[in-house]
Amino acid sequence: MAIDKVAGDDVVNKAEAAAGFNVTGTGKEGQTIVLTDASGNKVGESVVKADGTWSIPVSQANITAMGEGADKLTATVKGSSVSAAKEISVDTVAPSAPTVSGEPTAK
Repeated sequence: MAIDKVAGDDVVNKAEAAAGFNVTGTGKEGQTIVLTDASGNKVGESVVKADGTWSIPVSQANITAMGEGADKLTATVKGSSVSAAKEISVDTVAPSAPTVSGEPTAK
């Protein structure tokens, strides 16, 4: 079982958090995958399709619960100890605008 890159680069930005996105991965057909965050909060679950893929939607509320910074998503096969983890970063705060200081140039 595996988890694909989250939000394309494992970094969730403000636009992705607002719109929501899917966490995807692979497993064995028929397995139920349960996705949790680092605090153990259930994000969702999905059944692995015939092509071996699964997909679980992540909402803005899920991202808000995770908070800013580093987090970990864990996909576990329901009823077993088989799991895969993915380190992600939640970065929804824009950096501060740069400040310019000094003396104005005379014309």
